[in-house]
This record gives sequence, C-alpha cells and structure tokens, in this order.
Amino acid sequence: MAMSPERGFIGVPAYEAVPDFCGRCHIGVKEDYLLSAHGQAIAEGGANCVTCHGNHVVVKAGPEIINPEDCSQCHGYGQAGEIKAAIVKTDEMLASLAENLGFMGKKGIAVKSMESETFALRNDFRRLFHSVNVEKISNETADFQQRGMAIQQKIDAVQTELDQRKLIGGVVTGLLVLASLICFLIRKTYQQEEDGSS
Repeated sequence: MAMSPERGFIGVPAYEAVPDFCGRCHIGVKEDYLLSAHGQAIAEGGANCVTCHGNHVVVKAGPEIINPEDCSQCHGYGQAGEIKAAIVKTDEMLASLAENLGFMGKKGIAVKSMESETFALRNDFRRLFHSVNVEKISNETADFQQRGMAIQQKIDAVQTELDQRKLIGGVVTGLLVLASLICFLIRKTYQQEEDGSS
C-alpha cells in the first residue's frame, strides 16, 4: 500500500535524478553539489545524496559523515580527511552556539534573532561541505569562524548584562534587608524607651 501511486508514491528516482529530487528542498546544497567533484562525476557513478546521507534513515549533515569507512568505498580518504580537519573546529563552534542559545531561550531570554542568525550560518557552512574542495573550504572557513565569533560576542554581551542585573538585584535586595533591619532596630529601641518611661 505504501508504494501505491494512488496513495501518492512517486517511485524511486533514478540514480542521476537523486540530486534533483533532494534539491527540491535543499536548493543551495544542490547547486553546490552539482558544481563539486561528486556532482560532476554522477554520470560515471559519482556519489549522490543517498551515497553519503542514506535514503530512509537519513544521516544528518556534519563532520562525522566524513569518515574513512564510507569515503574509502569510492576513493582514498586523503582529501576527505583534509576537508574534515578543516571543518571540525568551526562546526563544533556553531553547535556550541546553538546549544548556548537553546539554554538561554529556556531561561526565557529573547534569543530568536541570534538563533536565526546561527541557523543560517550553520546552513551556509554545511553548503560549503558539498563543494568537496579542500582549498575553497580552507579559505572560507575563517570567514565562518569570524561570523560565529560575532554571534558569540552577542551572547557574551547578553550574559554580561544578566550578570550585572543579578549583581544589582543582589545589592538592592541586601540594602532592602539592611534597611528593614535598621527600621526594626529603631522601632525596637523606640518601644523600649516607651516601655521604660511608662
């Protein structure tokens, strides 16, 4: 039943048509893939989307998808290893930004714009992977790191402001407690004087 055309099954795309199928949603990635060594070699059996990402159990994009076991099925791991080395640090930084923003969002801090910025940056960076071009990736990774650091600076500024608010709140609370204590002592002293004069 799942493969019934009446139920909307369109069939499995031909090997060379897989990038067009996936590219219906992943438009920018499709363009980068088609310009890459993988995309240029698809007619000769070069890697298509499902070669690396799978079809039903889709493997999430990330540095871990680049590994000796999978890459060595078609070619040596040398260039793939260089690509992975070039992207790991930046990808970890982007994942850390997303995690920090998620944590801040759970605390009720307005981080929507920074989350959107981080999401777009991470998507652009993942597009870079698909170029399969060591030189391009190495050259452009520094720009992604700078853009990520700019977001981190915004996060740090928000955290600094929160820390300052906590400090000010603590000082104000301490002063209020001290003022209450002084009022209590003045009142107690006044009552003792009244009791003593009666």
